[in-house]
Amino acid sequence: MSPDYDKLKKKHNLPSFEVLDQELDLSDFEDTKNPLRFIVKRVGERIEFFADILGSVLQPDSNPGSMYEAEGFSEADRDKIPELYKKVMHLHREYLEQELNYDENAYAAFILQFFKQWTEVKKDLAKVLAIMKKSWQRENKLKLDLEYYG
Repeated sequence: MSPDYDKLKKKHNLPSFEVLDQELDLSDFEDTKNPLRFIVKRVGERIEFFADILGSVLQPDSNPGSMYEAEGFSEADRDKIPELYKKVMHLHREYLEQELNYDENAYAAFILQFFKQWTEVKKDLAKVLAIMKKSWQRENKLKLDLEYYG
């Protein structure tokens, strides 16, 4: 952990570096000159990654893997995903807003907000990912419609 982050942590009551590292993989953190900006970028990457996964469940398009996984969700499970997607996308838009202008206090507040919400979001994401993983254990054959429409 950098001494700069330690000062910011105390000033803004931020999570410990260990907690941040566990959630965001800060292995190359020592190279940064601006700890809060680095952390906020990692939060953005994390959120975007999971937003893409949820988007592929909501709208599997023509990706065979996504279509197959989407079949594994019950109607009740599928009904919960849009609300989770909204939460993740709201966090992502908050991140993008932060990217427009650096402000130490706003970045610190965003990190605190993220961690407050992330605990619940992460539990819900774990449920979605478990269903996706379980879908690959089904005996159904993967149906591919590879007919060319052109």
